[in-house]
Amino acid sequence: MKKFLRWILIIIAIPILLFVGALAVVSLLGITVNLDKARPMVEKAASAALERKVEITGSVELLPTLSSRLEVHDVRIDNPEGWGSPDFVAVKLVRIQLELIDLLRKKISMDEITAEGVSIYLESRKNGINNWSFSSPDERKTTSEDVSSPEEKSSGGIAFKAVDKVSLKTIEVTYKDVVLGKTVSFQLDELTGEAPAGKSLVFHARGSLQEKSYSFDLDAGALDTFRPKQQAWPLDLTGDIAGTPFSAKGDFGNKNNEQQLSLDMSMGAVDVGKLLSWLNVADNIKASTEELTLTLQLKGDSLHELLKQSEFNFHLKGGILDLGNPDSGSDFLISKLDGKIGAKHGSAIGVSLNGIVDTTPVSITIKGMPLVKYIDDSGELPVTIVFAAAGAELDFSGAVGLPVDSKTFNLAMSLKGENLDTLDEFLNIDLPPFGPYSLDAKFAATDSGYDLSNLAIKVGSSDLSGSMSLNHKGDRPEVTLQLTSKVLQLDDFALGDWSLDGKKDSVEDEKEAKEQLPEKQVVEEKSSQPAVIPSFLSPESLSRFNGSLSIEMEQVLSGKDTLGKGSLKSTLQDGRFAIAPLQLDLANGTAKLEFSFQPTAKETAIHLDTKIEKLDVGILARRVKPETTMGGVLNLDVELDSTAPELSGLMAYAKGRFDFAFIPVDFDASLIDLWAVNLLSALASEVDGQPKSIINCLVASFAMEDGMMHERTIFMDTTHMSIEGEANINFKTEELKLKMAPKAKRPEFFSLATPVKVQGTFEDFGIGINKISLTTTVVSFISSPVHVPLRRIFSGERPDDGVEACRAAWENRNPEE
Repeated sequence: MKKFLRWILIIIAIPILLFVGALAVVSLLGITVNLDKARPMVEKAASAALERKVEITGSVELLPTLSSRLEVHDVRIDNPEGWGSPDFVAVKLVRIQLELIDLLRKKISMDEITAEGVSIYLESRKNGINNWSFSSPDERKTTSEDVSSPEEKSSGGIAFKAVDKVSLKTIEVTYKDVVLGKTVSFQLDELTGEAPAGKSLVFHARGSLQEKSYSFDLDAGALDTFRPKQQAWPLDLTGDIAGTPFSAKGDFGNKNNEQQLSLDMSMGAVDVGKLLSWLNVADNIKASTEELTLTLQLKGDSLHELLKQSEFNFHLKGGILDLGNPDSGSDFLISKLDGKIGAKHGSAIGVSLNGIVDTTPVSITIKGMPLVKYIDDSGELPVTIVFAAAGAELDFSGAVGLPVDSKTFNLAMSLKGENLDTLDEFLNIDLPPFGPYSLDAKFAATDSGYDLSNLAIKVGSSDLSGSMSLNHKGDRPEVTLQLTSKVLQLDDFALGDWSLDGKKDSVEDEKEAKEQLPEKQVVEEKSSQPAVIPSFLSPESLSRFNGSLSIEMEQVLSGKDTLGKGSLKSTLQDGRFAIAPLQLDLANGTAKLEFSFQPTAKETAIHLDTKIEKLDVGILARRVKPETTMGGVLNLDVELDSTAPELSGLMAYAKGRFDFAFIPVDFDASLIDLWAVNLLSALASEVDGQPKSIINCLVASFAMEDGMMHERTIFMDTTHMSIEGEANINFKTEELKLKMAPKAKRPEFFSLATPVKVQGTFEDFGIGINKISLTTTVVSFISSPVHVPLRRIFSGERPDDGVEACRAAWENRNPEE
């Protein structure tokens, strides 16, 4: 505004000086109308007054009356030698009409001032040197320090009093700041108004700045009170910038012995992204605000000084920041953004905003550099960004080049939080309760997405390192994650009651509790409940993106136990999640798991293939009960395919096989979460019939078809018995039928080895004895003195622990049957 007013005064001063020079020529030569022949004299008088060469190539006409009018065509004023443009000012037409009597009283009262086709070139250099000052820097400094009143000045001064009509058209201004290396283009298409004596100055203007249109109405103080070196001059502005209405109040002039422009501006809805792009600060930012207010104090005689000495504060209300990706259709919207953006007196720009993502409060804090650095520093500029939400904090720090492009920059990145599941509502996905966690990486935005290199992840005591990339150019985002772990502690990944399909143990308890509540309270609770968060393996979650994950694990721990080393490969493609495979090299064996899961709106396709050889069961038992002495070895071979409504119904629709072999040490059935092991071990003590009997080994091989399981092999060895069995299990109805036939390891006198049957549901079954089997057992019991000696002679000895028999049963099973 300060420069604008100066430019207006310069434009007004040119014809006044020409007018004074022309009057002198008219007085000498007696010419009253056409001054073309006197053009050299006018040019000489004007050049002397401005201390610049003035040329007039068009006509010069004067109407010398008490309200004299001067009209001049095609005027140009030279720049001093060595400046960027030969012309300081070029004017197609200047016309002024002023009161001669007031001029003799050393007051300027104009009936009209008109200018058309004006070009002005302004340039500033170091140490306050510029081409619009008509005196030396020392003289300007002396003048700026002179704040004496008009009465204290010499009587030689001439003061503006009034302008009845102002009309300026097609004015182009080019401003170049050599210190910053920046050029700004300013165009005034039209400025009309008036400044009557003793009344407010009123102007209307329209034009463009850097190709952005603007218009404004200015209501200021009276022209005869305009003394900016001595006092502040009131300003009242309303208008439109690039389609956005604004209003502002403030003043211009001397305040606290400093000349400055102060404004309090209020704007309506603003496209912040376009504004940042126009200012060459940032590109590809999608942001807007319902209301924007600005407090501004401008100081300085050049753009460099303005940026260095000025102070501003933007206050945003009802803002929206869209961090989604239009290429992939992803959506991440921060709404209700309130806060401020500001800087003062050369300090760093600061941003402090608060908003909401869905229903989760978020905060954004940004610290940059002093405003002038964004203009005069051609290199990269430091920036710090902190994003906090739902108990997590995401930090970016580093240097960026201008304009900042959301698609191309490199920053250090860190993420930390207490537990992942605090982000459930924020990310709209049911996450496991892992934590505390942290992530550090070098973050790079590219044209196709994002890259995270030097990636370091910590979850509890576990570490992961590697790289990650996200490509959003396809139909859905593509994530690639490659990691290596030196130490992976399974205790850091305890699931609690969390499950992949979102079914928590507490659901039934909550249902029962709600049934006890009054109906009104239940309705109130339902109305206040948040939206259901999709489970980790829901169709909604799995359709968000495609991806692949690979992890090389150098050491896998379970508490104080070492499982071994291994690798994991996992993919997510078009809604199908797969582990292919998870493989562990155990101390004495191996474990391999392949799993795929593809849900749809109606059903879920599942494939499971697991092979475990020589797993130390003690490691699993100690995860449940650290002080247990239980141990042993487990072999497991499972291959199941199922198409079920949900993951929990896998067995009800499964086909395939389920085989296991178990050699326990200090067996404790309560620590093994394998239904078949628990059922058969419960039967062992019943069948053996001895209080101190223990299970030496157990082998079971089952075939499945459409949720129906039947045995291929069931063999168990206890202290005194070898037991074989038959089984039919229906996972749809959760009913089972099981028959166990014991046989003593060596023929015993008066032995009651009676077959046992189990029948019922999974939750409620009974153990009974078949009457016919019991009769056969009684006959054998009575005749034992006859047949036992013969059997001992011809049967030979079986191994006492039966492990070899179990091994043979395991190896002789046929998984392909």
